[in-house]
Amino acid sequence: MSSGRLTLVVGMGLVWLGFLAAGCNHKSSAAGNFPPSEFDKVLAKKSKKWTNSLGMIFSVTKSNVWFGIWETRVRDYQVFAEANKRFDNTTEMWVLRNTGWACLPGFNWRNPGFQQTEDHPVVGVSWDDAKAFCEWLTLKERQEGLIHSNQTYRLPKDNEWSLANGFGMYPWGDQWPPGKTAGNFAGWEARDQDWPETNQVMEGWVDAFPRTAPVGSFQANWYGLYDLAGNVNEWCEDWYNKDLNWTSLRNKYPHLNNDFGGFQMRVVRGGSWCSIARESLYTLCRDAGTPDLRYSHTGFRCVLEVSEIND
Repeated sequence: MSSGRLTLVVGMGLVWLGFLAAGCNHKSSAAGNFPPSEFDKVLAKKSKKWTNSLGMIFSVTKSNVWFGIWETRVRDYQVFAEANKRFDNTTEMWVLRNTGWACLPGFNWRNPGFQQTEDHPVVGVSWDDAKAFCEWLTLKERQEGLIHSNQTYRLPKDNEWSLANGFGMYPWGDQWPPGKTAGNFAGWEARDQDWPETNQVMEGWVDAFPRTAPVGSFQANWYGLYDLAGNVNEWCEDWYNKDLNWTSLRNKYPHLNNDFGGFQMRVVRGGSWCSIARESLYTLCRDAGTPDLRYSHTGFRCVLEVSEIND
């Protein structure tokens, strides 16, 4: 079920979920001699939404962390990659061919092996790439006066990602099988020329997208966040530790025991377009991936953290 060093379960994409709720009980970052940033003005109005310079939308629910409502899109990553050419010229990634998963040259975020528009989630992005994107976006918007030095874009932490899902057995609630608006998984539509004949699909499931779907194509969760299950797996900030998953799950999927001491794999959440297993979509599951490798079913979501400041 896994592919080489790729510890994400192909067709699974394991998770653990939950989130933040409304309220902006933060001190303004305009305290002292600094004029208010554009984001400070949103905080002052007690707004629950923030749209940044790339058109990425962030929502708050009860925390100092604002969650991207979508997975980072091709259009967002393109601006970054064109400004940072070393991230635009990646030359290989793990892709699904009819012979199985393989790390092949000639594939990258611009050419993941299937068609995408600028509104699809970017894939073929390593954890290192995703971190660099967040750091670049933070610097860019600080220089433009959109955010202040106590406001930072980064990847979500595992516990934050858990809170973002609510408290159901799955991101959409407790029912199985998922309803038709639940997400983009591997149903019969996935059986194209690149789907191995021996690979299973989710029984009884069909959606309109053999691979990725444009962000926001399926129903949002209680907090207005999209694609927390399916579409693409999402990198998180944390190192993966096997104890993040319960024993019976690790017994069923032994690769989840391979945390290599806790400092070699990064947490991955949410399932993807190749998810088929029920366990992959539980809100109490995590998977992991090697941070320097790129996969055609893995992208990322950004959060905007607002740190407290001292007057």
